[in-house]
Amino acid sequence: MKIKKELSAGGVLFKEVDGEYYVAVIHRSKQNDWTLPKGHVEPGESLEDTALREVEEETNNKAVVLKKIGSFSYSVEDKEKDITYKRTVHWFLMKSKGDNSHKLNFETDQVRWLKVDEDFSFMNYANDKSILGQGIKLINNL
Repeated sequence: MKIKKELSAGGVLFKEVDGEYYVAVIHRSKQNDWTLPKGHVEPGESLEDTALREVEEETNNKAVVLKKIGSFSYSVEDKEKDITYKRTVHWFLMKSKGDNSHKLNFETDQVRWLKVDEDFSFMNYANDKSILGQGIKLINNL
C-alpha cells in the first residue's frame, strides 16, 4: 500500500456572549459526524491562513488567530486506491469576529455553539475532543 502525506489546519473557534464563552462544532453531512473545522493546506498557504479559511468556510465566521494549540496525526486507508493517507492537522485557538452572512460550504450542514462547560461527548473523534479540551483550557485562562 502506498503512503501519501497530507497537511491540514483547523481551529477551535470561540465567541463571548454576555460574559460567557461558546465554542463552535460542525456537522458534516457526507461523513455524518460532529467535528471541528479543518481542511487541507493549499499550495502557498500558511498553516494559519489555511485554518482561517477553513473556519470561515465551514462555520460562516471570520476569525482572528490567538495562538497555536498543537497538532495530531492519524491515518486513513483507501483500499480501493491502495493508499494510506497520513494526515497531520495543526490547530489554532481563534476568536470569532462575527458571522460573515454567507452560506456554509457544501461540507457543513450545521454549526452548533456550545458553552465551554457543556458536554462534548457527542463528538465523533477522540483527537478532536482532546484538542477542544486544550482550547477550552486556554479560553478559560483569558
